[in-house]
Amino acid sequence: MRLSVSGGQGADNKNKRARSALMELNSIVSLKSYAEGVSLHVHDFHQLVIPTHGTMEIEVDGTQGHLTNARGILIPAASHHRFNASSGSQYVVADIPIDFRLADGRQVGALRLLDERFFSVPLSFCHLIAFLRGAVQEQRAVDTGAWLRLALSAISGQAASVTDAKYTPLAKATTFMRANLDQPITCKHVAVAAGVSERKLNYLFNQSLRMTPHAYLLELRIERAIGLLSGSRLPISDIARACGFSDQSALTHALKRARDITPARLRRASA
Repeated sequence: MRLSVSGGQGADNKNKRARSALMELNSIVSLKSYAEGVSLHVHDFHQLVIPTHGTMEIEVDGTQGHLTNARGILIPAASHHRFNASSGSQYVVADIPIDFRLADGRQVGALRLLDERFFSVPLSFCHLIAFLRGAVQEQRAVDTGAWLRLALSAISGQAASVTDAKYTPLAKATTFMRANLDQPITCKHVAVAAGVSERKLNYLFNQSLRMTPHAYLLELRIERAIGLLSGSRLPISDIARACGFSDQSALTHALKRARDITPARLRRASA
């Protein structure tokens, strides 16, 4: 990644800050591109790989899969893996030390993700990618340890904070949404479940998640659909209804708009 600079002493200081930001960014987390063709790797650290655009065919210890911006992988240390990246693709790659600890003090090895390996990419991770890109473009230093803890928390579905947040209105709202994804719930239903007004509910979502309750609900439905498309053989029409979409066409439109992939293509890639 190249950072543009201009001349003069001010530019020298700016260049130093840019190099510092880039060095810190690359210490654990980086944005990478790979040449086309099959490559074989093995590392003494865990590795997180998620495409920001493009795709990757990958095999880890005999298990094959396909990565898209909707599907990533956490590769265990010492695992032999071969991959083939698509032309012009880019990936978020995190080289995670064996002794790296999560926000709750556990080591990465305690995550069930290391056994499951493949996972659906949550919306919150999209925000983290945007932050990472912004840090490079604006030449800001990044606390990659903190970034990685947030990323692993988002991917694994764990709470990013050790505080007891399960009784907050926002947590009540998101819990209600997850429990009723197959139902035609509205913002009013969610507000009642959270114990707040609709106006307050919108404020909480915008302040904490930078999105509306409706947008968050749609993303939850898309995430569930991705999981079912990747991990089951249910008919796509049944998956659409199970995730709260009116029909298969509605699911296709939503998934194409959010992840630039159709249900049929995602299912083929996950086979």
